[in-house]
This record gives sequence, C-alpha cells and structure tokens, in this order.
Amino acid sequence: MKRVAFVGRLLLLVVLLAFTIIGIFYLFAPVYDFKTPQQFSGDLIYNPYQNIDSATWKKANFHCHTTASDGHDKLAVVQKAYRSYGYDILAVSDHNLVISQGLPAQEEIPTYEHGINISKFHSVVIGAKHGSIFDFVLLPTESNHFYTLKWLRTQGDIVIFDHPDRTRWLEPEDVKNLSYYDMMEVERGFTNGVLSYYDEALSHGHYSYVLASDDCHEVGNPKHFGRAATFVSTPTKRYADVKKALLSGHNFGLTIPAFRDSNYRRWRHFHLPKIQSLKVRNDSLELVLSEPATIKVFGHSGVMQFEYVATNQAKVPFVKTDTYLRFAAIFSDSVTLYTNPIARYKGGAFPVFQDTSSVNYPLTVLYILGVSLIVLFSLFLFFLVLVRTLPTRFFRKVKRSKVAWQYAKSES
Repeated sequence: MKRVAFVGRLLLLVVLLAFTIIGIFYLFAPVYDFKTPQQFSGDLIYNPYQNIDSATWKKANFHCHTTASDGHDKLAVVQKAYRSYGYDILAVSDHNLVISQGLPAQEEIPTYEHGINISKFHSVVIGAKHGSIFDFVLLPTESNHFYTLKWLRTQGDIVIFDHPDRTRWLEPEDVKNLSYYDMMEVERGFTNGVLSYYDEALSHGHYSYVLASDDCHEVGNPKHFGRAATFVSTPTKRYADVKKALLSGHNFGLTIPAFRDSNYRRWRHFHLPKIQSLKVRNDSLELVLSEPATIKVFGHSGVMQFEYVATNQAKVPFVKTDTYLRFAAIFSDSVTLYTNPIARYKGGAFPVFQDTSSVNYPLTVLYILGVSLIVLFSLFLFFLVLVRTLPTRFFRKVKRSKVAWQYAKSES
C-alpha cells in the first residue's frame, strides 16, 4: 500500500507540474473585444489568376507527418511515396518541430504544424526557423485562438489555418473574428464544393487562399495518403519561388477520393484536372478547366449562385452586389477542384488582413489575476505533495549538510 501511495503521489506531482506550466502560457494572452468585421466591397476586382501561367503548375503537399512526431513512416519512406505519385513539392510538417528534409538548400521548405491543445486548433507554419510548444492547451477561448494566429505570423512566412472542420468545439461562425492566417485548409470529404468555414471567414471580410493537403500519418493507408494536392504555379521548386506563388494566390486545391482500384488511383494522380485560365472580362468571370466537370459558383455566405453541368468552361457575371465568388468543380470520379476567391476591393494593397480586435484591459487584468491565483495554488499543491513524497532521511541529510556548511563557514 505504501508503494501504491508513493506512485500515486509521483503521478500527482507530474500532473500538478504540467498544470502549472500549462497555466503559465495563459498569462501571455490578453482578452480581446472584436468589432463587426467588414465584408469585401469596392469597384475593383481582385483576381489572383488574372495573369497565371498554366504551364508551370506543380503538384504539392504541405501537410504530412513522419516518425519525428506522430507519423507511422520515416522521412525517406514518405518522400519516396509522394514522388511515386507525382508530387513535385513536399514539405513535411511534423508536430511542433522543423526537421531537415535533406533537399538542396534552395528547395528546403522549413515547415511544422503548431498545436498541442486538446481542441486540435492547429496551424501549419511555412518558413519557420524552429517549432514551438507554446500553446493554450486546455479549452482555448476565441481570444486565445486569435492571439495564437497573430503570434504565429511572427514565427514564419505563411500561416495555414488547419482542418477547421476537425477542430473540436469550433463552429463555422466562430471564425468570423479570426485573422492573421494566409491560407485555410479545405474540408476533406466534401464532394459538392461546400466549404462552410472558408465561406464564413470570406463573408466576414477575412481573405485567404485555399490549401488542400493530406495531413498524412501513414503513406500505406489509402485513407490517409494521396487524398489531396495543392497545385502551385511556380517556375521552379525553390522555396523563394514557391513562397511568392503561395502568397500571390497562384494555386488551387484538389481533394481526391480513396479509389479502390489502385491502378486507376495511381493513373489519376498523374492526370489530375487543372485550371487553364480564370480571367475577369467586362464584369464577368471566365473559367476554363482542362477537363469537363460540374462547376459550381459560391458567393457571400456560401450560397451557390450558379451551376454548370458537363463542361470545362463557365462564364459568370460578377455583379455589384457580389462581395466575392469562388469556383468548385466536381469531376465525374468525385475529384473536386477549389479555386481561390475573386473578391471586391477599394484599392491599395490586397489581400488585406482585417484585424477588428482591441484589448479589453480591465478584463485582461482580471483574467491574468485569476490565472495567476490558479497557477500559484497549483504550485503550492505541488510543493505540498513533494514534501510528503520525499523520504524523511532526505530532509535529515539536507539538514546535516546545512549544519556542516554553517560550521565550516564559522571555522573559516
């Protein structure tokens, strides 16, 4: 029984220490108030594809894992698998650490996935020098989410809002105040072009580009591997060119079913549909794809406004009341293509990152005081349990050492 009690105290010590460290992170985040975001407006139209070079599309994946974190396969196995399926660019995004991918220096894309919280509010950071475990682990608030994204913007070149549909306790309306991310990961599993979180953010004036990725943890599992790709229009695989293309919206996303026929699956990966052009002409949007599909056009609040069946072209009016439009093309085998949005703006630099936040200082002070009390109480319990856990002879030894030190000091 004494041994069981001792082990129990040790486990309690670990829990209390972890809780104390977790609590300290919360001391850094203010409490924010948010104004009502402004939707896109203006006489100008932002189209990231206007001068795209369709001959330079390169197939990429920016979100997958190896045994360096919680992946099933080693780096070399992951790289070989993606190369065998025609991926030109691969950035491994292990959890909370940046690993070298053994590529030529100019082609290395330093990337990691940030987030250790229980709600799975994660972000991929491209261009990061190192990973981090700084996070709000237990039930992060809206202010915590906002602060995390804002802080991550200082840690790398590109911030990607990961799998919003798989983030626990996050509803589409919860993203209306969040900003400071450059791209949002499309929701896997949809074959009808609907992206509820993405459209909610766009409808509140938070412009970002789409990113489709595997989030692969096991390349041998067809449900994990080869389920998505982001095509990037870049002249080379150098990171400088890839970064420029992604920040300019010269990309589109594809989600791919887990085809049962392995031969067709591999063939399809080398023959995926692409955007040939997407231009604005006389207040209309003209899309041309490489193969026929059902083309759906979504606008404000994610409302589908047009649908074209069995065609590789669509001409859509972009009227004054449209804040943005985006295309989704569903092909005959359920491969789905997602474009970046074409949006209205008033001039100047675009896209802009709309920050509607302001720090609520009274609430922040009360919040920090409350967290401080919890942390101090947890620390007090830790030392209380520690004293009861350490054997009595330990304190006797410490006392003898102290007496001996004082005696030696007096003699000198």
